[in-house]
Amino acid sequence: MKKTLILYIIATVSLFSCKKDSKSAKENIQGNYKPLNWNETSTKERSPSIFDNQYIHTHFEYEDSSGNTFSIENSLPRGGHRYTDPEGKSFVYTIYWTRLSNQSADPLEVQINFPADSIPLTASSDIFFKLVLPPNKVETAQKALINNNMSGSKPDITDRDPVYNYGLLDLESVLDQRLHKPSSFQRILQPNDTVSFYVVNLFNKGVKGVVRTGLSLEEQELFYTVNGKKIRVGDIAFQE
Repeated sequence: MKKTLILYIIATVSLFSCKKDSKSAKENIQGNYKPLNWNETSTKERSPSIFDNQYIHTHFEYEDSSGNTFSIENSLPRGGHRYTDPEGKSFVYTIYWTRLSNQSADPLEVQINFPADSIPLTASSDIFFKLVLPPNKVETAQKALINNNMSGSKPDITDRDPVYNYGLLDLESVLDQRLHKPSSFQRILQPNDTVSFYVVNLFNKGVKGVVRTGLSLEEQELFYTVNGKKIRVGDIAFQE
């Protein structure tokens, strides 16, 4: 039996920089406020740098009527360079990771689907974006970076360093294969299970100002937002 989710949502939002600003606000999005506990979604092998809290843009917590809790964390961007597809078309890309944590006693089914089509940033804009879900595992990159003592806080970091794109390797090859195809992510999160995945956002031209994105939940539907443009991308359901 699937359970209807969502009573409480809490968000911590980093507003101004690629590192978490000390002035970040805690915002009560819906329902009653309860204290945010970062330890609820920490992992034993979390890197002290690029996967740490200072690189998290938003943290959402959701709770259903049975007390099942589920959280979503979205990172700040990396990248900002150009990619040219096999047909010679140029894009500006940014890279993010999203972490999902099931803190309930029941399994949680997650389904995410990104369209192959380009999406206008606003109704009157000539700027379009595409979303790609790479097959690369964040956890694998995370372990490799930790084992090699690589830190995203180095002052001389360049786009050639593995940490520059949050450890996402072979980006050009991934985009060559997946740019014009739908992307999907399906997983059943067991109790107390956590999973992370990359998201690559490609624009047909540069965007003025910062780019902020993230996955969030409304009722049982998942939405991905890019600078205020919200698209429905999937759903979740607790299982008994």
